[in-house]
Amino acid sequence: MKLFSVLSLSLLALLPFDCYGITRNMVTEHDEKQRDRRNMPGGYFPVADVNDPRIVTEANFVLSELLLSDEPPRSYTFLNALPGHSTNSVTVQVAKALEQVVAGLNVRMILMLTDASTQECLGAFAVSIYDKFGDLSITKWNKETTCAHAKDSMND
Repeated sequence: MKLFSVLSLSLLALLPFDCYGITRNMVTEHDEKQRDRRNMPGGYFPVADVNDPRIVTEANFVLSELLLSDEPPRSYTFLNALPGHSTNSVTVQVAKALEQVVAGLNVRMILMLTDASTQECLGAFAVSIYDKFGDLSITKWNKETTCAHAKDSMND
């Protein structure tokens, strides 16, 4: 009987530690589920290298569509500074890019247009494109932004 009492008391003394271990495991599992939910496929993710050749090709495609279109796609204020510019006198720089994997890629970019000779920022804007295995199309001309905002987003 005495042995039973001693065993019971020692088990009771260990019980809180076991409960803590179970609770700690439950919290860890919950955190892992939350992290997995944030990293689920289907969302937009930052592009690690905005100087990747594919990203640069997509940005140059947007620049040529913007400069060579008969009618401006949107009333960006910096377009007034571009009439004499060609794709050779204006360069495009990707400030930020996000990708979403679909049957191809949806890409959201913040682009800065600069004068090739002076390196002065002429304007910046956001654009969404669809890259279907190299076949590019612009899905949305988004809002104009300031050059300062675009430069700030390069550091994000």
